[in-house]
Amino acid sequence: GPFVQLGGDLPPNTTSVTDLGLDINARMYYRIAPFNGAGEADFAEIDAATLAVAPGSPVLSDATYSSLRITVNPYLNPPATEFAIPVQVDTLSLFAQVDGSVGPNPEWRTYAAWGGSGGTVISGLRSCRTYTLAVWSRNLDSIYAGSSEEDQLALQCFSLNSSVSSGWNLVSLPVNLPDQSRMTVFPTSTSAAFGYQGGYQQHDTLSHGYGYWLKFNGADPVELVGEPGLLDSIPVQAGWNIIGSVATPVGVGTVGSVPPGIISSSFYGYDAAYSVADSIRPLRGYWVKANAPGLLIVSTFLGAPARTAAHIAPETLPVTATLTFTNERGESRSLRILAKDAPAEELPPTPPAGTFDVRYGSQREAEYLAPGKALSVAVQGAEEMVVR
Repeated sequence: GPFVQLGGDLPPNTTSVTDLGLDINARMYYRIAPFNGAGEADFAEIDAATLAVAPGSPVLSDATYSSLRITVNPYLNPPATEFAIPVQVDTLSLFAQVDGSVGPNPEWRTYAAWGGSGGTVISGLRSCRTYTLAVWSRNLDSIYAGSSEEDQLALQCFSLNSSVSSGWNLVSLPVNLPDQSRMTVFPTSTSAAFGYQGGYQQHDTLSHGYGYWLKFNGADPVELVGEPGLLDSIPVQAGWNIIGSVATPVGVGTVGSVPPGIISSSFYGYDAAYSVADSIRPLRGYWVKANAPGLLIVSTFLGAPARTAAHIAPETLPVTATLTFTNERGESRSLRILAKDAPAEELPPTPPAGTFDVRYGSQREAEYLAPGKALSVAVQGAEEMVVR
C-alpha cells in the first residue's frame, strides 16, 4: 500500500524510532528523508520483518512400528512463517525433512508445507523407541523466534519369539533390525551363515528375503524385537533358491511371482531332514525351484491370488515300499519306491557337509524301480548305516 508518515517530523539528530502495534512476522517498509533549513535530501529506504512467536505444542499421533504423525501448531504466526521440527531419540538429535525422512540439518517450511491440519508422517524410525519432538519458528528474515514445548510418543513394538534346533537350521530375518549381523541376530550360532546362489556362499550380515544355513550347538530360544516385515519381493534365479520369511505365516499357495508361473517345485523346509512346507513361517528359510529368473512375492496381506501348482506334490505319489536308512548316530532318513513311473520332483541341494542326507542318485526322494533296473543311492554324513 502507500507510504504513510509516522507522526510529525523527528527532533534534530534523531538516530532511531520505535514503530508500535505491528503484526507478527510482517515485513515493514520505511522511507527516511533527512532535512535542514536548506530543504530535504533523497529518501533512504529500509525494510525489516517483525519477529515471529514461538509455536504452540505439536500434536503427535498415529504411531506405528516405524513412523508417527506430527501436526504443527502455528499459534499466532501468519501463513508465511517457517517452522523446523527437531527430532530426538536416545542420544541422537535429528530434524524432520519435508519428504518424511529425518536428517542432520533443519528443514524450514511453512505450516502448509508441513501438511497443515493433516500433519506430516515421519518414517524410517525405530520401533520400541520413544521420540521427542518440538517445533521451532523463524520470521521472514530467518531470525529464530522460539520453540514450542516438547512432546513425546513411543513407537509400537513387535516381538517375534521362536527357537532353533541343535545342528543345522534354515533361518531367515523377518524383522528389520538396526544391526543385522549374524552374531547380533543369532548370538548362539556356531557357524557362518551360508546362502545359496548356484552354490553355497558365506555371509556375515543377513538380508531380508533370503534364507541361510546356520548351525547351533543346542536348541535355543530366539527373540527378535523390531519392525516386522509384512511384504517381501524376493529375487530368485533359475534353479534352486533359499528364500526367507516375513513376520507372520504365509500359505505357500498365496506366494506370487513376477513373471507369473516361474515356481516349479514344492517349498521345502528343514527340521533334521527336508520336508514339504504348507506355509512360510517366520524365522525359517525355504528351498524353492524356479524355471526362470524373477521375483517371488511373499505377503501377509489378504487377497493374494492362489497359485496353481506346476508339479506333483511328493505325498500324492503311489508307493510300493519305503526304505529307512539309519546312521551310527541314530538319525533316520527314508526313501520311497513308487508303484508306477511318475514325475517325482528333485530334492533341494544337499545340506552342509556332515549333515545326514540320503537320496537317490537322481536327487529324488521317490523313484520307480523298473524291472531289470537298479537304483543308486547317495549318502552323506554316515560312516555306518542300517537299512530297513
